[in-house]
Amino acid sequence: MNAKSPFPRAFFLMLALVASVPLVFAHSGAMGPTKERMDAMGETKAHLKSLRAATTGNEVDAAAAQKALDELNAFAEELPALFDERHLPDVSEARAKIWDQPEQFEDEIRFFSQKLEEARAQLDEDPAQVLRTVAAGCGSCHDDFRRNKKSE
Repeated sequence: MNAKSPFPRAFFLMLALVASVPLVFAHSGAMGPTKERMDAMGETKAHLKSLRAATTGNEVDAAAAQKALDELNAFAEELPALFDERHLPDVSEARAKIWDQPEQFEDEIRFFSQKLEEARAQLDEDPAQVLRTVAAGCGSCHDDFRRNKKSE
């Protein structure tokens, strides 16, 4: 822009920042137990990313992979408490089935924990399989208990 423009660059920069606020606050509107769940699920993405980086490529970083698996295991232990309270606002991705079929939900959490242990055992023998094994544990629960807001 030239100096004669009635709108300085700072104005357009500010406009761009204000327009991006909804993108920054993807969980806006989430409060209480739902926000806690969403934040915890978000943290797992970082652990999965670390696990992926540690187990793919030419060199396996076993220490980093173990740390990521430890964090995911701690998350698995925390999961039941995150869903103690039935809290289903529109922003939630949880399905009511979690509370309507608690035994099945608990089975899925146990399955996830088993997949984490299986992945730990694969770390030495087949590190390329580790992430797939963990993802199978995540996906199994998500298939039944997580709403896909894009398709619903």
